[in-house]
Amino acid sequence: MRLILNLRTLTTLLFLLLPIFAYGDGFTRGVFQLSQTELENQYEFIAEFPASKNSKKLITWPRGCRPLQANQYQPNDVIIKTYLIDCDARLVSGDIITVPYEVEAAIFEIQLGTWQSRTIAASSNAGFQLVLQTDQTIDRALPDIAKEYLHQGMMHIWFGWDHLAFVLCLCLLITGFRQLFWTITAFTIGHSVSMALSFFKLVNIAIPPVEAFIAMSIVMIAREAWFQINHVEPPNKAKQGRILLVVVLFGLIHGLGFASALENIGVVVHERIPALVFFNLGVEFGQVVFVLLIFALLQLLRKAQKAQIFARAALVLVGSAGSFWAIERISGFNWY
Repeated sequence: MRLILNLRTLTTLLFLLLPIFAYGDGFTRGVFQLSQTELENQYEFIAEFPASKNSKKLITWPRGCRPLQANQYQPNDVIIKTYLIDCDARLVSGDIITVPYEVEAAIFEIQLGTWQSRTIAASSNAGFQLVLQTDQTIDRALPDIAKEYLHQGMMHIWFGWDHLAFVLCLCLLITGFRQLFWTITAFTIGHSVSMALSFFKLVNIAIPPVEAFIAMSIVMIAREAWFQINHVEPPNKAKQGRILLVVVLFGLIHGLGFASALENIGVVVHERIPALVFFNLGVEFGQVVFVLLIFALLQLLRKAQKAQIFARAALVLVGSAGSFWAIERISGFNWY
């Protein structure tokens, strides 16, 4: 009777929490474009970003500039804002446009006459600073590149609910720290290899099926953990070897998703190699922090004899969320 009540409570919580998991991958970006109109000191500025990241704060324009017109469109879950701005003088290198939208990455595209550039904007307390470069691409120092992409990698893993869900299932499936270490290492090797291959276009696979497979991998690994926790399939060496192989294969799939996120940031051509290295290191650091937190939590729950309840609740939630994501992503395929 107590178990039935617990399951009823978990089911109720599940339906209350499912809206939070409407999107498995919380990584967001904004794309901002600046181009010159036919008039010398007038420019068009376009901001495109997720609707969930809209802000009531105003864009800060360079000194001497003011918006003459502003329009807003919202196709689906994306907001597109267009501005016609008039300036007292021509914009020059170093002029800054500050946008207040809380996206994880901001791409700044410039087209002034024959000059074109695409850069990653730097974040600040006021938002993202879009620094105008009208002469040449400024080479950033390696520490600046490392800081940028380490941060992007950590944010992607910490706000990528589907990747966290998969790692959580691994933590619940593997009880020993040493075996968990090797399992997480196998997952890391898998996604690092496929991430590099996809990022450098040595492997080219459509992202929608990849995202669907990521969701299904969560359901499958949650099933394995559920059966083991409830002693339906007790652990043995053969099963451990099989799980290790499956984790590597799932790592390859997840790596394609990581590569897609890195590409969406809009990496500058001459920063591609350090971007890949430090983004991957950021993902690994974020993943290790999450694993250590879950492992420590499980140790505390075992001492309080609550680990089984937590594991079952987590697997019901994660398995159901994975199924929801899989259905959502498959239904979003363009079948024609």
